[in-house]
Amino acid sequence: VALGTSSRRVVEGVHGRPRTRPAAVLEETAAAVRGLLHAPPGEPVVPGSAFRRRLAPPGGPLTVAAFGDRAIATAAVHADRMLLDIVAPEQVRVLRAKLVAAAGEAGRTPPTLAAWLPAAVDPEPETLTQVLRSVAGYLTVPGYSDVFTAAGFGEAVQLAATGADPDRLVRALPPEAAGTVGLVGDRDAVRARIDAYAEAGLDEIALVPATAGDPAGERTLEALRAWG
Repeated sequence: VALGTSSRRVVEGVHGRPRTRPAAVLEETAAAVRGLLHAPPGEPVVPGSAFRRRLAPPGGPLTVAAFGDRAIATAAVHADRMLLDIVAPEQVRVLRAKLVAAAGEAGRTPPTLAAWLPAAVDPEPETLTQVLRSVAGYLTVPGYSDVFTAAGFGEAVQLAATGADPDRLVRALPPEAAGTVGLVGDRDAVRARIDAYAEAGLDEIALVPATAGDPAGERTLEALRAWG
């Protein structure tokens, strides 16, 4: 089971549901779901319910997607895994430290830290364009805009702040921007990037292979599988 607050654009724009008190709702939901997974028979099915559990709990890990401090605290208290969304190694290092500190305050061993990352080994030009399109959506997000600015893409960040459309942002980003928050490049570059994420404290990588110019991401997946 994986939980996250998503974004206002997705929750309200796509699903038509209000996104209010997201951090509080995430904490409440994570606590309730962990109870559902692990509470013994005899406990209320949900807090306050007159119905009691009759079966053994199903068990299983709970993953919480987090980036902000309150979500990280929720993951530290309730999750078996904390998930990050397309991050740079330097972000991993900072977020890992926050997770370890929050888990220490809660008296827990820090959960596993994972991230899903765009991946493209030996990318074609159209592959890079696909990755850049996903990157463009993060240019104005706090915490990400600083990373892109520090990487030398400040002009694209400023352009995004004006409300420029995705096509214009993709044209403003150089090809090397595709590797800022993912595994993109030739085999040596991708291997070095994986090592950088591990050194920063990332335990697991969930691959999001680019498919433009690489049908089904087969070239990338085959290359990564060969490394074990």
